Amino acid sequence: DPETMAKLLEEMQEYFDSVRLQPESAAYTLAVQIDAQYVKDQRMMFLRAERYCPSKAAQRMIRFFDFKLDLWGSERLCRKITLHDFGTGEWEALLNHPVVQVSPYKDTAGRLLFYSVPTALSKYRNQLCHYRAQYYVYMSTMEEDELAQKTGQVWVIVDCPVSYTSGGFRIRDSLPICHKAIHTNYIQDAPFSKAAITKIQATKLMSLDWRVRFRTYYCSRMEFLYQLMSFGIPREAAPLAKDGSISFERARLWIRKRMEIENVHGFPNLPARSITPLPGATWPSQDDSFASSPSTTATCLTATTTMTGSSNFSNNQGTAMSPALSSSTGKPSSPIPVGDNVIDDANIRNDDVLFGKEKKIVNHPGNTRFRQLVDMYIGAYESAPRGEKANITNILVDQVHMSSGRFLKRAPCGKGWVEVNTETAHDKITHAFRNRRKYHAQRAMAGTIRVSPYAC
Repeated sequence: DPETMAKLLEEMQEYFDSVRLQPESAAYTLAVQIDAQYVKDQRMMFLRAERYCPSKAAQRMIRFFDFKLDLWGSERLCRKITLHDFGTGEWEALLNHPVVQVSPYKDTAGRLLFYSVPTALSKYRNQLCHYRAQYYVYMSTMEEDELAQKTGQVWVIVDCPVSYTSGGFRIRDSLPICHKAIHTNYIQDAPFSKAAITKIQATKLMSLDWRVRFRTYYCSRMEFLYQLMSFGIPREAAPLAKDGSISFERARLWIRKRMEIENVHGFPNLPARSITPLPGATWPSQDDSFASSPSTTATCLTATTTMTGSSNFSNNQGTAMSPALSSSTGKPSSPIPVGDNVIDDANIRNDDVLFGKEKKIVNHPGNTRFRQLVDMYIGAYESAPRGEKANITNILVDQVHMSSGRFLKRAPCGKGWVEVNTETAHDKITHAFRNRRKYHAQRAMAGTIRVSPYAC
């Protein structure tokens, strides 16, 4: 809704005006003086990161420019950071021991996966170097991926030392990122008591909203991967070699593609041996920009293996894609094509959402995941203004399609299934939110639950 967005941006500006003389706003004020248009163009990212709360978005944006000024100086405060801004010493650590890696896979909710390897920090010359490296990975990804801004991201920390902080809180609170979950696995040879104390100390620094997303583990790497699978994170997404050791091959491949996109020359060469992604994942070509739209995201980040099945998902296989969002309304600019052919039971995918109340439909993997998605977004849906609820239903439609799923109902002939249009899919999601709200409300009350926990 353009009117709602204009009102939110106006409220952000009112907050900026009220604090512009405060010391903590000095970097933001300087950025406005250097290039007001650049600052204005950044606002929507921060609104999405804070789920459209103007005051929180404005506070995050103020912290962002303060952080960016510390990292890059006033000369680069109002422009996009590229690989050209790194020195030779920083390149050595960035290529060989990246702290943050972007996985070519997504979780079953269609969210980006960032993997952090704190043990690589020892290879950086100083704190500024690894701050810059993390800033670049996050910002170069998020600035070009509008869908990831809307759906949020998942942060996975592998082999976390019990004393690890790495400035993670400042990065988390400053950059326009919205971590939907943080999974941290502590180094197994560290004393369990120290890991428990570190968790307690970390949670004390978090708000209640963040604590529910912060999950800790104390197990081997393989056990950690299987634990993540229960949250819809495919095992193949982890940056691990076949022998179980940490691998930086994907990170080097990602840097190589960024070099092609940004036309970087004259820096230390990447390893001469061929670097290829694991089976089931592909990276964009030189002409591709990283996920500049929902459909581009689906093309660039292709996964053929999911936690729940082996359905293929590729833009060139005729799979139903999520429609591009209209810039004026936030709704799909074109309807999802309705399948002309009847789909028989043998061709139902594990990620499909089926209409119906039969037991086998309720227990279908796609319906189970769909209920999890509804529960994940029900808080945001209930608290959203009326005009914003359609945006949330759009997100759920996108996430089902991003995992190769379809919304299917019985064919009129009674045999097989047909894919429904966008409007019907939206009605299904709205109905699911109502049923889940009733279920959770009755569950919170003493007495018998009259609404089925599988109602959707």
